[in-house]
Amino acid sequence: MGLFNKKPKYLAAICPECKGHLELDANLETAFCQYCGAQCIVENVRKKTKKVSKLEIVLDFIERQQALKRQDRAERRRQEKEQEQERKNELKRTWWIYALVFGGIFTVSLLIALL
Repeated sequence: MGLFNKKPKYLAAICPECKGHLELDANLETAFCQYCGAQCIVENVRKKTKKVSKLEIVLDFIERQQALKRQDRAERRRQEKEQEQERKNELKRTWWIYALVFGGIFTVSLLIALL
């Protein structure tokens, strides 16, 4: 009776053809992809699965958090650089406007003086 009550253990895998997710029975040597129908040969599934300790889970979590913080810092630096470049461009536009206005005033006053 214990044989029929035992639920099969399924392992996650990826189909080499369509990259779809496969659920493999750890007791079988082959599997069929439910998406594309490809037959996959499962070699030593039990040997390839490894137990992950709680310490490894915590370290993996910490590494992911640090990577996210690095990405956030990089994104903030990129935004700050964009804002600084926009301020520089705005300053250039302002100076060009001043130059054109004062150049126009100077030209008009010079023409008035010559006439």
